[in-house]
Amino acid sequence: MQSKRLPILLFSILVIATCVLLFSTHSKKQNYILEGQVAFPEGSAVSLDVYVTQERGFPPDFSALHRVRTVQEGRFTTEYYAEVNVPIHFYVKKDGFTPVRHTLYPRSENGKFQRLSQPILFASLHEKLGSEHYYGDKGIPKLPTYGNKCGQTPDSHIPVNEIQYVENLSYISCPENTAPNLAGDIKTDKKLFLNTFFRQLPLGQVYNAASSLSEKRN
Repeated sequence: MQSKRLPILLFSILVIATCVLLFSTHSKKQNYILEGQVAFPEGSAVSLDVYVTQERGFPPDFSALHRVRTVQEGRFTTEYYAEVNVPIHFYVKKDGFTPVRHTLYPRSENGKFQRLSQPILFASLHEKLGSEHYYGDKGIPKLPTYGNKCGQTPDSHIPVNEIQYVENLSYISCPENTAPNLAGDIKTDKKLFLNTFFRQLPLGQVYNAASSLSEKRN
């Protein structure tokens, strides 16, 4: 009789342990009230799109994400249903330009009201390559990067079409307005360039620089 009870007891323990494990690992969610501000020194910070997600990787489709638009002084407020203790990513996106990302780590003591401690700096870094941009045999435009904040000679170049977003963006003050004037973490579809210094150039200027270099070589 006891030999029959043992398998039943073991099975019951297994079921209980499985339930405990499932409940303990199941993600807890709650509604957050998210408040923040976007600073766009080059133009109006009003009516910019801010996308909210907890996806770790770069979103393949922004239209599927939670979205809010900035209002007066670039401020935004939105309600977002999210997993607790998981980072929340904000992407500021303007059509045709590289997105800027900011990551919020919710503080439990703030409850459902979570506010960004500082504005998200947004800049029209350079245009994204599209089907309307012809570059043919002149090569893909590349963004020059520098080894120090006020360097004059590029250390390397990042193909523009590989850049996904920039995070921790900040302006750099250099004497006599020398380049580069921006710093940040540049995420490409191949790697992450941490604390990188670079110039703020529209696509045309980056492309012309690449074209001039190609013409000189020829």
